[in-house]
Amino acid sequence: MKSTTRSQIVITGPRSSVSELVVALESEELGRTPCTPPLPIDTVTAPKQRTCLTPSGTAPQVEAEPPRVTGPTLTTTETGLEVRYTVEADGSSARAVEALATQVPELTVILAEQQETDLTELTAYRGGRRIAAVDCACNGIVVLPSRHQLTLQECIVQASERALVTGSLLPFAVLDDVRGNGTLRHDTGAWNATVIDCTDGTTLTLAQPDPEVWTARMVLTDARALADLLPLQAAEESPIDTLSAVFDDLLPYALFARDAYQLRDIAVLACAWATGRSVDAEVEEAVAELCRRLPVRAVAEAAIGSDEETPAREALIQTLNRLSTDQCGLRVVGGSAS
Repeated sequence: MKSTTRSQIVITGPRSSVSELVVALESEELGRTPCTPPLPIDTVTAPKQRTCLTPSGTAPQVEAEPPRVTGPTLTTTETGLEVRYTVEADGSSARAVEALATQVPELTVILAEQQETDLTELTAYRGGRRIAAVDCACNGIVVLPSRHQLTLQECIVQASERALVTGSLLPFAVLDDVRGNGTLRHDTGAWNATVIDCTDGTTLTLAQPDPEVWTARMVLTDARALADLLPLQAAEESPIDTLSAVFDDLLPYALFARDAYQLRDIAVLACAWATGRSVDAEVEEAVAELCRRLPVRAVAEAAIGSDEETPAREALIQTLNRLSTDQCGLRVVGGSAS
């Protein structure tokens, strides 16, 4: 059980109503003080505490862990405004969100809240009543803004772009059947979308990613963007954590139809990952030197897991050993370190 609850609160509605609500929250009219959650927290468990010593080293004092709040983030929608808050605190926002949605029925309110590992609760309110409640086996959900004729493909692009910024690949939810908008011939790639019926006759689309497939497709199409996540691989739900399986199982025979630039980027990403470091000038120059001496495709194949004893593989292992001289955690892709 996690001691900290992570909540994402998304409120949409007419501009006047949302603006008035934000002003009330930010001006402390509802009892909020700076750096505290925008809505009251229902503390189920005792606050986390840490013991500190006074300068004399004798009298302990107790400090509560402060909540972390991000927001408000305001976005213009087709029908008004959207405001977002994210909250990490020692309690749930569920009761306060329900009370708000009931008292201000012109608002649509979505709460995505995680209290336990691998379990996120998504609740949506519209017209003053709850219209959907879904339990998802994941560590968080990205609530995407809904708009007229939003397509599944557009949602996938938004969720993928967010993953490349945050280093965390999460499911997404949107209030609409986005699979039915535009064409049904979407390239869903690594995403599995499910449409859920709401109690007011509307729908909600929930889409979960397959991290290994998503990462494999990203390696093949935009390895340079994925390389930027290497410093963020400690992030929760990081796609970088799947690279071992991706290189070992999904990519060794998937380099057909890639041009020389793509192949070089793939080799750079694989070498940086294998040596436990970020992409830097030394890694890029080392791969460029390999590609000047050997076919680029052979270098890329060796980098992502070919275990055949070829000149490219032998040269790659020597390069990885040199790049790892001052690094720890050497991982030769597709084999064991020499």
